[in-house]
Amino acid sequence: MPLVTYYSDTHNTQVFLWHIVEDYQYFSSKLSLSQTLTQELEQMIPKRRLEWILPRYMLTVIAGTNPPVYQKDKHGKPHLKDSTTSISISHSGQYLALIKSDVSCGIDVQKLTKSIHSIRHKFTDDKELELFTSRKVPTPLHIIWSSKEAIFKCYGRRKVSIKSDIAITAVKNNRELKGSLQTPESVLHYDLFNIPLNGYTLVYALKYH
Repeated sequence: MPLVTYYSDTHNTQVFLWHIVEDYQYFSSKLSLSQTLTQELEQMIPKRRLEWILPRYMLTVIAGTNPPVYQKDKHGKPHLKDSTTSISISHSGQYLALIKSDVSCGIDVQKLTKSIHSIRHKFTDDKELELFTSRKVPTPLHIIWSSKEAIFKCYGRRKVSIKSDIAITAVKNNRELKGSLQTPESVLHYDLFNIPLNGYTLVYALKYH
């Protein structure tokens, strides 16, 4: 399916969403992959192979380089090589989401599932849920989860507790939220944006300072 692009009006932020209906062969035919890499990919199970090639194809589309100059730092956070642009990638079900911005960013897309109720104690509490109840926001547990995941990816380091270290601090409306992350040195603050998506949640985080 064609790429869907959402534009933000600050800091050259762009959110890209791909509805996946194509198979691995479609994406591999669009990329310039070495013979060695192609052989390695053929050894992967189909699901893992598709997960590997999708973000690289997306980066080729938005960066205009083939193959994309893409790498991960020691914490596993993705970066465009020799670029100050911040990127983040997320994949769930039939969607791949990618964000790029002049400021630090993170993104999370999640398929809605009833099982999230059984793990709510692992990532949130009643105080956070009350912020959403008063605003009558639908699917609050999924939005909280995706918001915290987006903050975690924006921060880009490990050893963070989703429940204890990351908090939703304000809910402005169905689309805009505020969040924070407690580090050993300070408290970091994030703006969160919820994009409506049928059957999924899609949230991205920006850190301006």
